[in-house]
Amino acid sequence: MKKLLLSLFVGLCIAGAAFAAGGAEPTTESTTGGMSGEIPMLEAQVNSGELPPMAERIPEEPLVVTPTENIGTYGGIIQTVHKGVGDLGAFIYNVGHGLFSFTPEVSELAPGIAKGWDLSPDAKTLTIYLRNGMKWSDGAPFTADDFMFWYNDIGLNDELTPVKRAWLLNEDGSYAKLEKIDDYTLRWSYNTANSMVVEILLHDAIRYLYAPKHYLTQFHPDYTPRADIEKMMEAEEFDTIQNFFFSKYNYYNNPESPSIFAWTPIDTADAPIMRWRRNPYFWKVDTAGNQLPYIDGWDLKLVSTPEALLLETLSGNGDMVLSFRVGKMANYTLLMENREKGDYRLVPYLWPNNNIGAVFFNMSHEDPVLRELFNDKRFRVAISVAINRPEINELVFLGKATPSQPAPPDGSPFFGESEIFRVHTEYDPEQANALLDALGLDKRDRDGFRLRLDGERLRLQAMYSTADINHSQIVPIYEQNWEAVGIEFVAKPVDNKLLDTAWSAADFDIIVSGITAAGKPMLPINRADIVPTFRFNPGREWMRWIATNGSEGDEPPADVLKLVELRAQALGETDPVKRDELTMDVYRLHSENMWVIGGFSEPTALGNYIIMDNRIKNVQVPMPILTFMAHHSSWYIEQ
Repeated sequence: MKKLLLSLFVGLCIAGAAFAAGGAEPTTESTTGGMSGEIPMLEAQVNSGELPPMAERIPEEPLVVTPTENIGTYGGIIQTVHKGVGDLGAFIYNVGHGLFSFTPEVSELAPGIAKGWDLSPDAKTLTIYLRNGMKWSDGAPFTADDFMFWYNDIGLNDELTPVKRAWLLNEDGSYAKLEKIDDYTLRWSYNTANSMVVEILLHDAIRYLYAPKHYLTQFHPDYTPRADIEKMMEAEEFDTIQNFFFSKYNYYNNPESPSIFAWTPIDTADAPIMRWRRNPYFWKVDTAGNQLPYIDGWDLKLVSTPEALLLETLSGNGDMVLSFRVGKMANYTLLMENREKGDYRLVPYLWPNNNIGAVFFNMSHEDPVLRELFNDKRFRVAISVAINRPEINELVFLGKATPSQPAPPDGSPFFGESEIFRVHTEYDPEQANALLDALGLDKRDRDGFRLRLDGERLRLQAMYSTADINHSQIVPIYEQNWEAVGIEFVAKPVDNKLLDTAWSAADFDIIVSGITAAGKPMLPINRADIVPTFRFNPGREWMRWIATNGSEGDEPPADVLKLVELRAQALGETDPVKRDELTMDVYRLHSENMWVIGGFSEPTALGNYIIMDNRIKNVQVPMPILTFMAHHSSWYIEQ
């Protein structure tokens, strides 16, 4: 049986042990005896008996973290900025944790919430070992029952989760099986090989696969009378049990919900300052046995616009700000010039390059004329070659971006510099006009705009997020480019929540957004932008058809179904070289079909950085953006 080395973060942790022969549960030397004292913020609660002492709050085998620089000191609050509930997804990168992890240099897999695992030789069965004595933030035990509750009562519940997550499915459409072996051991089984299940669960188990059963049953219709739930829904003005339940199962915007994060919210996201404070039961310690996190909490100041967020950052009021919130490349020079004034540094982070300005079409538009146009590749190519990428590159990115279709990073194994990712990125309005004429859009009104086949003006709306400075700069130029070839475009900025609602409801014409075509440590075959998983952003109604075996949604083109086949083949392939070849076949299908139009690939060095206050220490350089690799809980504020 293939054994995976149990290490408490190789290179970062002080203790580890391999699985014993026969798949026995690993053991790790306890570090609780080395604790140097109680956390000052919690000392009064411990002395009064409100909280148990530190040694009783952490699991028997905590994850041990070796700080990057020094053993830290307790205390302090990180001040940062955000734009409300639609912006909180990014904050999960700072506080979330995966079931598994990578080492910080992304060289190999490592434990996370789970202390270890064992994958069977046929890659069909994954045994997961949890941490004995681990607790939720309210002190309740964190056990296999919380996983079984998510699996049976949330993940497979049709009322709460009508569209199942892709990793729940076997190749034949049946569900993978989760079994409780004991309170701290689970078995995850597929009926065909899934050689990448650890990497897949690593990402998605930040917010899925487990849930606080002891808290959520009071809102679940299988545990609480529906009439009682409906009274609660009425009081809080919810119209569906699904929306009501998930408002409670929301540990980053519901202060009452227990979590296992290093910090938990005590305010909601619409507060002027959303406060997060330490979790007394957090399950990581440093090499001296001190419970993490060192920092007492985070204060997230609510701002209204990307420009206001940038000004707060430049003035030094954002102790830790991700680059995508402040324009990435567009403001890199400005931020570098203000480092001394703002008392911050720019820390590069590890992440596959993003494609900025990607254009998503509503392939399931309720208007049959637009639906036919969007589903015709000639129209999508015309839209692409009508974009003046050289001009935008100079104006927005100072000439440092690369006009590109959505692409992985350059170099092995997927070679994002390949010509297959550069098709139809040339600026060619003559070709765009010819393609549009060939589609029967050759007639124009008195204002010079093209007429649809039904005689109406061809008018399209382009939605984009107000949270992104780059798109607020790019979309008006797109609008000029497309109107130059006779299509009236109207830019519509909206917040992230409204954008995703429109996307999910297929209630839009075009969405301009970022897209990450993945590459290590992100699995291309698990990205909803690249393959149909729990959703498929190029066509969410196509994904609905796939997930419901054709009973709902719209039947996708044959090449989209081919993506599903390639993903299944890649999951079943144990040879990594052959897996990479299958992934390249996925990228080639995208190149051939142009379901999404790309804008610009950013240079990783100029686009992926974090504005970090100089007082914050133990920050790895370059820093993995995902907390379960970067160990944000070991950061401390130098007093």
